[in-house]
Amino acid sequence: MERSQPTTQLLMRNLESLAGGRILVIDSPDGELGQVLREHLPDAQVTLVQTRYGDARRARERLGSELGDRMSLEFCAWYGGTDRPHDVAVVYLPKGRPMLEMVLEMAAGVLGPPADDGPAGGHGRIFVVGLVRGGIKSSRRALEQRFDGVTKVDAARHCALLSGLGRPRSADGGGLDEWAVTETFATPGCELRVCSIPGVFSHGRLDDGTRMLLETLSEEKPGQGGVLDFGCGCGVIGAWLHRSWPRAEVEMVDSSALALEASRRTAELNGLPAERVYASDVFSDVTDRYRLIVSNPPFHAGITTDYGVVEEFLQGAAAHLRYGGRLRIVANRFHKYRPLLERFVGSCRTVKEDGRFRVYEATVRRKD
Repeated sequence: MERSQPTTQLLMRNLESLAGGRILVIDSPDGELGQVLREHLPDAQVTLVQTRYGDARRARERLGSELGDRMSLEFCAWYGGTDRPHDVAVVYLPKGRPMLEMVLEMAAGVLGPPADDGPAGGHGRIFVVGLVRGGIKSSRRALEQRFDGVTKVDAARHCALLSGLGRPRSADGGGLDEWAVTETFATPGCELRVCSIPGVFSHGRLDDGTRMLLETLSEEKPGQGGVLDFGCGCGVIGAWLHRSWPRAEVEMVDSSALALEASRRTAELNGLPAERVYASDVFSDVTDRYRLIVSNPPFHAGITTDYGVVEEFLQGAAAHLRYGGRLRIVANRFHKYRPLLERFVGSCRTVKEDGRFRVYEATVRRKD
């Protein structure tokens, strides 16, 4: 097995503590913990839940034939469990307190009494693992709000592992609906009702960069043909395009199951079609060519800034644009994207800028 993430290495030091008949793992990088559990705890029933499409794809490739009766993989925004609750839940620390609280609530709802051969008494046990610089220490308070007997199990490799015991539930919660918030945003030319979910970019607000991008689009004459909203987030851009350019054929893609769920709900809130909202790891599942690709591109991977994600997006964009097609993005001024746009797409111009943001547009002028 290739070298694991530090968080997974810490879990491997504590496999005896993870032993249980039914184990739930949430957002293991590339599903690597599933491979460890299959090797060392072959009798356990393991469910891998991935909210990131890239991790889900790589987990499926990694595990291959291991997926079956005793191991399952789900790419979803909210996991509601099965007929048999889980004895153990392992959560890889997500980014941001709101998403952590939501994930802990989700895990608490599917934990039940331990298996017969598990520890005596109480309800299932949860483990949360994360980097120190990612906020694992401060996550303890959120854990204590929902679980009993919270302790630090281990610490190494700049990571820490926390544990708690599930509390009996008086009633089932409302699932993702309890966390999804509907906001009304004033956008250029129209108001939009937007679904906002923790873990999705610009949760609860309209990002200023997105607003500037929409302002530039509102100054254009609406056309027809294919338009792609890349990294659609909560669906503001895609919904605006549907509403303002009714003759356009708009598609929306994102790698986050939470973002896709938010975008579908946003489309429905505005009476717009939601069938063209789908998952893609950058351009992995995108097959068409478009006259316009629009994006406020994501440049974070977990807690880190990852320019490789944006570079991969820019590098692949030209292959999904028609000859003469355009790529329009908004970015913080300090991101030096113009050389990449000119290198990978075509001639580039600055459409609009202020002290914080800059809107670029690159045009494909070559035939593939």
